[in-house]
Amino acid sequence: MRANDNPDILAPTPDIILQELRFENYLPAGQELEDIKKGVHSALTKMIEEPTNYRGHIEKAKQFLKVLWRKYDCKNIVEVFEAFIKIEPVLIDMERDEGVGFRYRDHSVHTFHVFIFGLRIISKLIDRVGDKQVAKLLKVKPERIHKFIPSFRDYDYKERLFYLWSLMSTFHDIAVPLEHLDIIRNGLNKFSEQFDLDIEGPYLQRDLLVAGIDSYFALLSRIFQGKVSLDNEGVCYKQDKENLYVKNILAGKFVSDDHGVLGGYMMYKTIEKTFLWGTSPKHTFNDMNLFNSYARYVLSQDIARAALAISLHNLKRISQSEGLLFLPLRFDEYPLAFILILSDGIQEYLRWEGSSMQGGTKFSSFPALELEINSSGLKLEVVYYLGPKLIQEEFFIGQAQFLARMVGDSIPKTLVDAASVLCGVLSKELTKQILLDGNFTLMLTVMQDGQKLLMRKVG
Repeated sequence: MRANDNPDILAPTPDIILQELRFENYLPAGQELEDIKKGVHSALTKMIEEPTNYRGHIEKAKQFLKVLWRKYDCKNIVEVFEAFIKIEPVLIDMERDEGVGFRYRDHSVHTFHVFIFGLRIISKLIDRVGDKQVAKLLKVKPERIHKFIPSFRDYDYKERLFYLWSLMSTFHDIAVPLEHLDIIRNGLNKFSEQFDLDIEGPYLQRDLLVAGIDSYFALLSRIFQGKVSLDNEGVCYKQDKENLYVKNILAGKFVSDDHGVLGGYMMYKTIEKTFLWGTSPKHTFNDMNLFNSYARYVLSQDIARAALAISLHNLKRISQSEGLLFLPLRFDEYPLAFILILSDGIQEYLRWEGSSMQGGTKFSSFPALELEINSSGLKLEVVYYLGPKLIQEEFFIGQAQFLARMVGDSIPKTLVDAASVLCGVLSKELTKQILLDGNFTLMLTVMQDGQKLLMRKVG
């Protein structure tokens, strides 16, 4: 039974979502597993019971990310997230512009939501088709790293998959503040111009970023060209040929401060620094050959695959006649990058946004997900739930009106029209990035009080 076939079905509870996530499938039993489950359940409960407590959501998301990355002995990654969370309030203040109705959308809690949404899809996929088929679909194999680095434990395919997804989802927007430096400067100048002063900068100093950048983009282009396919041993990705087109596109986006391309590189260098300088308590390399093995069999493999997915997630092909010829991405070729883009673009729930400090969220609960498998491919239905309170209805219609003005659509006046505009914009944006066809079908449903307001196929 699909979610929209049952008028009595409610939005999923924390317990239901935690059950869907199935962390025990990915991680060995023990305190780390229990801490991660507890952190997720606590965050889910705060967000569902207090949907307007944005600061509370931030704190819970931060606590979860700390627990997650402590498992991987990456203290410096925790510090990166803490710094990111501290800077975002500056963007919320600077980027709102009541005069033109510009909205700023949360990115720090959004990271948590992307992690959860994508892992729900992956876990449902495992439930539907089983381990062997999922490993093939998502292009993941058991690790064979221990023989090269004795202190490393080989992950089975699901633990390796969880690590890959953790990297992609939690780092994908880490460079957003760097993409918005111009707006920060403009915001500061709105104050300084009152005194006839002009503030120059902040600027991104690239001197520390460019070392090895050419070989880095060449590496990503080779993994892209090999369609993230692993060799028979499951150790290395096929990297026989450089894709000069992809390499140059990514390099150009790096120069223009695309937050996805910047974020992928920042993640890659952060992980590299952890092991190069020995800040991991469990895996300190006292032999440079061990680091060389790490660079060859981990950094240039799974870490680079995650960096590629992050680099691709913000790229869009505006029309068939202009650049980015490798878009839209196919699920059967780049499955985890596909899921990252989908999870990133679909989060219209519990996401703080608005043109004022009050802000709001279109949907105040998590969506239900239904995944079906048929002979032609996968079908995912995402069911959004609109709360009954008038204030949420007004905000929902207002945000749909904002979107309609942005894309030149008719201004919606009713809830059904607003739902239609929202689903239309989501469809238009997603199809610029990922191919939604028979191989992967997406359905969007909007419900309120058990009544279906709208159901739309995307693509």
